[in-house]
Amino acid sequence: MLRALASRALDPIGVRLYRRFVFRPAQTPQARPEGGAASRAWESVWCSRSDGHGVAGLWGRAEGGARGVAVCAHPFKRSGKGFFLEHGHAAMLRRAGYHVLLFDFGGFGETPQQSVLFPRDVLAAGEEAERRAPGLPVGFLGVCFGAVYGACAFATPGHPFQAAVLDAPYANEVDALHAMSNSDAPSRARRVQSAVVRWGRPLFPTLNPLRQASRATGLRGVLMIAGGADDLSPPAGVRRYVPAFARAGIRCERWTVAVAEHLDAFKTAPEAYAERVVSFFDRHLAPPAECSAPVRTDRPARTSRSGWTAPLVPARR
Repeated sequence: MLRALASRALDPIGVRLYRRFVFRPAQTPQARPEGGAASRAWESVWCSRSDGHGVAGLWGRAEGGARGVAVCAHPFKRSGKGFFLEHGHAAMLRRAGYHVLLFDFGGFGETPQQSVLFPRDVLAAGEEAERRAPGLPVGFLGVCFGAVYGACAFATPGHPFQAAVLDAPYANEVDALHAMSNSDAPSRARRVQSAVVRWGRPLFPTLNPLRQASRATGLRGVLMIAGGADDLSPPAGVRRYVPAFARAGIRCERWTVAVAEHLDAFKTAPEAYAERVVSFFDRHLAPPAECSAPVRTDRPARTSRSGWTAPLVPARR
C-alpha cells in the first residue's frame, strides 16, 4: 500500500524525467493510421484508469460469432495502436473470432503523456474489454514495450486477463532504452538515460517486468515469442521470463522464429505466427472444462468454429 502511494506521488516527477531524457510524444498523433474505409470498422473508445487518467483506444468486433476478446499492447512506436493495424495482427485476430481492443500507452498515438505507471494503462484497457463484452474471456497480446508492461500488470490481483502472448519483451531496461529512445544520441546523453532508469527503478518497483512476472496471478498460460535474429530482445532474454512465471505457478510455452529481427516475428512467418497465437488463445480462453483436457503443443488442439476461413491461417480440419 505504501509503495503504491509512493509511486503515485512520484508519478508526475517520472513523467517529467521520461519526457526530458527518454521520449517526447508526437505533436500530431495519428488517430487512424490505416486510413480509408477501413477506419469505419473501428469504434473509438476511452479506457478510464482508477486514478483519473485514461487511454485512447479502438474497438473492433470479431468477424462472425465472438469467442473472446484480445487486448493488444503496442511496442515503442509513436503510432501506438496503429502498429497492429499496419502489420495485420488486429485483422488476424478478428478473422479468428476475437473482438479486438487496441490502445495507446501514455505519450503514444492519441493518449497524452500523463503517467509513467504503464501497467495501469494495460489494466484500464482490459477492464474496458470486459465491460464491452461481458461474459467473454479476455486475452492479451503485447509486443516489446507492450509485452513488458503487460507482464507487470499481471501481478495485480483480480486483473481481467486469462491468457497472454508476450512477443519480444526485453529483460534489461537500460539496454532497451539505448535501442529504443535516442539511439543516435551522444554517449553522455545515453549515460544520463541509463542513470535515470537505474535511480528510478527502486522508486517504481511495479515497473520491473521479471519481478512482477514472478508475482503474476490469474493466468491459465503464457506464450513467449522471440526472434532468432533479435538484438534488442534476444531469445536468451525472453527465456528469463519462463522461470519468473514458473515461480508464480504459471506455465509458459516458448516459440522462436529463427530469422526474425526485432518486432518482425509476424512479418517473417505470418501463417505460422497466426496459427500459433490463435490456437493458443483457442485453448486457453476456452471454458475451464475444455482447458483441463490434455492438449498437444505442436498442433492446435481444437478445430476452429464452423465456417471460419482466414488467409493467414492454414485451414484446420
